[in-house]
Amino acid sequence: MCCIPSIGIKTSEAVFKYDMVRDFKEGYACVMSQGKCGYIDTSGSTIIPFKYDYAWDFNNGLARVTASSNGTRITFLKDSHGTDSEKTHDFYTDYIPVVNDCKFGFIDKQGNEVIPIEYDYASDFRDSISIVSKNGKSGVINVKGELLVPLVYESIYYSECSEKNLLLCACIKGKYGAINYKTGQIVIPFCYDNQIVFSEGRAVVSMNGKYGYIDKSGNMVIGKEWDIASTFSGGTAIVQKAGEPFCLIDKNGIIMARIEGSRLIDSYSDGKTLVLYVDSKSRNRWIMIDSTGKVLNSFNYRTVKPIGNDMYLVSKIHGIKKTQRYGCIDNDGNNVIPIKFDGIGPMAEKKIPVRKGDKWGYWSNYKKSINFSYQEADCFKDGIARVIKNGKCGFIDFNENQILLFIYETVRNFSEGYAAVKNNGKWGFVDMNGKELDCN
Repeated sequence: MCCIPSIGIKTSEAVFKYDMVRDFKEGYACVMSQGKCGYIDTSGSTIIPFKYDYAWDFNNGLARVTASSNGTRITFLKDSHGTDSEKTHDFYTDYIPVVNDCKFGFIDKQGNEVIPIEYDYASDFRDSISIVSKNGKSGVINVKGELLVPLVYESIYYSECSEKNLLLCACIKGKYGAINYKTGQIVIPFCYDNQIVFSEGRAVVSMNGKYGYIDKSGNMVIGKEWDIASTFSGGTAIVQKAGEPFCLIDKNGIIMARIEGSRLIDSYSDGKTLVLYVDSKSRNRWIMIDSTGKVLNSFNYRTVKPIGNDMYLVSKIHGIKKTQRYGCIDNDGNNVIPIKFDGIGPMAEKKIPVRKGDKWGYWSNYKKSINFSYQEADCFKDGIARVIKNGKCGFIDFNENQILLFIYETVRNFSEGYAAVKNNGKWGFVDMNGKELDCN
C-alpha cells in the first residue's frame, strides 16, 4: 500500500472543474459542466463533448444519455442510505437525477448515437435488452435498437426469472403477467392484481384479495387461499389466514409449522426463520426456528436483524438513560461484536466501523483497543476505507495509516484506479498515489 503523498492540494481549475462526476467505468467517466454532460478518459482528455442533459456509465460499450430541445435542466434528489444503526454517513449520500421532458437513447465510445434519443425512458442494458417507453407505453429493445417487444404495455420490469427463462413481467390494463421477450409470447396470463416477482422458482400472486403461488410456467402450484403471503426464502414461505396463526409452508404448499401467539418478523436463507414474541411487559423475545418449527435458539434483544454469514445485528437498552447499544451475534447467540456501541456501520471486510458517542473507529477480533478518532467511517473495500477527520475526507489502509491526505470535502471509493473527490464545491479525480488528474 502506498504511503502518504507529499503533494499539497492543487487549486488549478483543470483539476477541480466539474459540477458532478460519475465513477470511471470501462475507461470513461461521465462529468458535468455548466449543466451539460460529457465523458473524459483516464488521461483527463474530453472524449465525448458536453452536450447531454444527463448521462450514465458505459456498459458493454454503450452509455445511456438524455437530451432535450427546450433547455430542460436535470434536478437531483438527495438519497441518503442509513447504516444498520440508522446513522447516515455523508459517504452514503447519492444524488439521483430526476429527468423531466427529456428523451433517452444510447451512444458508443466514439460518441455515435447508435440508438436514437427518442424514448421517454430507457433502462440500462441487462442481458442485452433495455426496457423503453414512449407515449406512456413500454416495450423492449436489443443493443441494435430493434424492438423485441412492441410498445403496448403500461409497464415492464425485471424479475428473478428474467435471466434464466427469458421472462419479463409486465402490466396491461391494470393486470400483471409475464412475457417471453424474444418471442413476445404471453407466458403468464395478465390476470393478477400484484407485480409478479419470483424467488426460488415461485411468485406470490393476488386475485380478489387472496394470495397464492405460481411457477415460471404460470401454473398455480399453491392455491389462492391466504390473506398474507411472503416470498420464498430457504425453501419456505410465511403465510397466514385471517384470525389464524402464521404458518411456514414448503414449495408445494404443505404446512411445515404453525406458530401460535407470535408476531412473525423475518425469514431468510438456510431455511431459518426469526419469530418475535412480545410479553405482557412489552419485552421482546426472539426465537429462531427451522423449516419444521424446531426451536434452534432464543434471543432476548430489542432488535435482531440478519446481516449474512450467519451473523445478526442486535441491540439492547442500556442503563438508566435507556440508551440503545448495538453489537453482533452468531447463530449460536455468541457475541461476535460486543453489544456496547452506539452505532455499527456497514460490514464488508473484517474490520467493522463502530461508533462511540459522536466518534467512529474500527473493531476487529484481533485488536484490543479502538481508535475513536473519525467523524465518519466507511467499511473497508479492497483493504482501504474512506474516513472523515477534522472535517476533511481521505483514505486509510487496513492498519489505519493514511494513504491520502485528509484534504477533500468528500470522496468516493476508487473505481478503475481513480476516486472522485470534491474541493471548494467542484469535483475532480485522484489516483492511489494522491496524484490529481489534470483535465483538459
